This record gives sequence, C-alpha cells and structure tokens, in this order.
Amino acid sequence: RTLVLDVCDGEVSRQYWTAADLGLPECDVADLRIAGADQSAAVIRDVFAGAVGPASDMVLANAGAGLYVLGRVKSPLEGVMLARSAVVSGAAGRQLERLV
Repeated sequence: RTLVLDVCDGEVSRQYWTAADLGLPECDVADLRIAGADQSAAVIRDVFAGAVGPASDMVLANAGAGLYVLGRVKSPLEGVMLARSAVVSGAAGRQLERLV
C-alpha cells in the first residue's frame, strides 16, 4: 500500500493505493531486486517486449500513476490500462528503442 497525497486547488487529500486498486497483483519486494545496471537494462527491455511479472507490474503502476498526475487519464487504474495497451501494441517498446 502506498500513501498518496493529492494537492488540488490548495487542498490536500490523503489516500492509499494498493496493487488491487491498479488492477495488479501484489508481489514481494524481493521479486523486484536488481543486481546492477546490466540486469536492469535487460529487465527493462523484457518489460517493453511484453514480459509479464512483478517488474512489468511495477512499470505499469508507475506509468499509470504518471499518466494520472499528468491529467491524461481520470484514474490510476485507467492509466495502468493505457500503459498496458502501449506495451502490448509494441508502441512503448518502439519508443524505448528510439531513445536508446
């Protein structure tokens, strides 16, 4: 569970998001440990190639939250769904390849 403080028009609302709120399964933090830059790069490429698992869930959660904060979607869950669509379609992977 993650504490989220949302500031809108000078008002602060406090809420908690869980993996379930984002349509994702919970995972153990040990499943997210990376042993260096090479492994990190390999995991990122795997995620953007469509691999499914704790790493991809974390990427989707962060992308969904980012899309929500930017106002591109109405909820973090909708952001996760949009991010998943970009990964599945290959659009996210193509964008990654343009950047590296």
